[in-house]
Amino acid sequence: FKTGTTTFYASPGDFKLVTSDGTVYKAEFSTTIEPAFASTQLNAGQKTTGKIAFDVPATGAVGSGAKIQFDGSWDGQAAAFWTI
Repeated sequence: FKTGTTTFYASPGDFKLVTSDGTVYKAEFSTTIEPAFASTQLNAGQKTTGKIAFDVPATGAVGSGAKIQFDGSWDGQAAAFWTI
């Protein structure tokens, strides 16, 4: 994740997996994935990396058109999407 001209505070809880049918899965806090995405403040031009886990039922297909949504803004609006 890399910022443009805005400062963001990003944490794993700011991410959601949204399937093509609109089903939403929130990021799960896990101590077993490495390197885990750590909560951080990102200023313009900074970037960070890390893994985020989503608990998706084995019978639930994510399917094409799913996206990762970042809600790192104080107004509750989605700040970014990544199609997967």
